Amino acid sequence: MWGNSQTEELTAELLDPHTAAPPPNPPQGQLIRVSYARPENWRFLFWAKTLDATPTALTESGVAVVIWWNVTVGVGRAQVELTRFEQFEFVLTRSVGPPFVFLPGLKYTASTLAPLRNDNDDPLTTPRTTVIDHLVAQDIQVRFQAFFGVNAPPNPASKCKIEVGCLFSPNVHVRPEWMARVGVFHGGEASGQ
Repeated sequence: MWGNSQTEELTAELLDPHTAAPPPNPPQGQLIRVSYARPENWRFLFWAKTLDATPTALTESGVAVVIWWNVTVGVGRAQVELTRFEQFEFVLTRSVGPPFVFLPGLKYTASTLAPLRNDNDDPLTTPRTTVIDHLVAQDIQVRFQAFFGVNAPPNPASKCKIEVGCLFSPNVHVRPEWMARVGVFHGGEASGQ
């Protein structure tokens, strides 16, 4: 199994006033890189946590923390980058105050929805129904992008701390030495370790 998590501190940035969208390319961090010896079906788990926020962050207007996972998969010389393969959005929450106390959040998933296949479909009226719960690949790279956006000019002291992570595991992991000698497992598997 491959996995990793990273903690990042994000500073509040102004959302685009015309689209309410974050910038097109927020900074990225790499979580995992897998170079497996053969093509395989892979299961995954993505998670993100909001760990802390400054008091000024809790009083900003229209606060949202957006996290995207960009997954690059390949077999042999072929590869494709699945940009924004998964996305989480957090609204920073606080206790009923004053004083306001930050309330941490957690989101996770082991599946995602594929994009619409027909550009003529209206994304507002056509539901995305194709669930992706595994990937086929020999090589995998997972990067994430995170953005802390607000609707009004932000206070420079407004910061949010997040943890972003992922796990990848082969769907079936048959080790070649399992076939070498009947009844003998070199990794202690026979005793349940």
